[in-house]
Amino acid sequence: MIDMESKYGIPTVGIHVHVFARLVDSTVRTNGMPRARQAFVRAPMFNQPPAVLRGYIEGDDAVHGGPFMERVFGLAEFIVAKQRHGATGKVILKFEPMFTRFSDYVGY
Repeated sequence: MIDMESKYGIPTVGIHVHVFARLVDSTVRTNGMPRARQAFVRAPMFNQPPAVLRGYIEGDDAVHGGPFMERVFGLAEFIVAKQRHGATGKVILKFEPMFTRFSDYVGY
């Protein structure tokens, strides 16, 4: 996951079972990536019927709350490197396909 994003610039999201939330958080902080996007589904995943798995995906994130798929796609990181009057840095925005626009994202 990390290699795809850091080496090739392909946005990635780690998807984990919710029981590993503390381990995942510790690992990304230790590796210097506290803002790495992560999404969590409820356990167990093994031997579940398709309807249950679909419910995990269509439901809320098991750790962060809010729609699971919102954590997986629809976000963009804009890098403001140069600006005449104002701050520079990185900004996470959420894409709203219904309106074809980006808006502020407060999920972090």
